[in-house]
Amino acid sequence: MVLFYTPFAGCATERHISPTLSEPARNGLDLNPPILGAVLDGRAIQDPKDAASQLQADLSRIYGSSIEWNDYFTKTPQGRVTV
Repeated sequence: MVLFYTPFAGCATERHISPTLSEPARNGLDLNPPILGAVLDGRAIQDPKDAASQLQADLSRIYGSSIEWNDYFTKTPQGRVTV
C-alpha cells in the first residue's frame, strides 16, 4: 500500500543558479557563415534575471565571431544552423 501512494506524494524543489561557462576561447575557430545562436530563459522564476544574457556573453567570449545571435523565435534561414 505504501508503494502505491509514493508517486503521489512528491515535493517541488526550486534551484536558483547562474549559468556560467569558464571555458577558454576557441582560438582558430572561424565558421563562415557563423552559426546562429539563441538563448531563451524559460524558467518559471527567473532569478537571477540576467542568467540568459550572462550565458550569451560567455558563449560570445568562447566562440567569438563564429556565433551570431538571433531572437529565439526567429526562423532559421535556408542553409544556416541555429543552436
